[in-house]
Amino acid sequence: MSDEREPSGGNRKSMSAAAAGHWPGKTLRWTVNLGYAVSLAIMAVVPSTSGISQLSIPDWCAHAAAYGLQAALLFWACRLSFTRGSAMVYGFVGASAFGMATEALQLLQPERSVELKDLAANSAGALLICGVIAGAGRLSGRRGR
Repeated sequence: MSDEREPSGGNRKSMSAAAAGHWPGKTLRWTVNLGYAVSLAIMAVVPSTSGISQLSIPDWCAHAAAYGLQAALLFWACRLSFTRGSAMVYGFVGASAFGMATEALQLLQPERSVELKDLAANSAGALLICGVIAGAGRLSGRRGR
């Protein structure tokens, strides 16, 4: 196979090697992200008297865990197209912004209220997970791509 440049600026050899070495593909990764985001949005508008809010953990822990997981999923999806550092930034920013959006959705529900501590917990969870990903990358010696 020649080492010609693709119209997108990529390299055929490296693109096919990357595609073969990364399972699952972009479509599945983004589908998982979309499904999880829809789940979070639904939970944001369900009245707080539902079984979802009856967990025996503090509310801020649930927020941190939920948006930490979203940051990890966004990192996982972005990692196929971006460097490790960029994917981490997109994961953090995306999860934090979506946390703000889901809190804003609660303005539409009279039974729900927007709380700054929830916004802080959403971003803190995303930041914590991104820190864990960064630390794991340093421990394994992976930097950049």
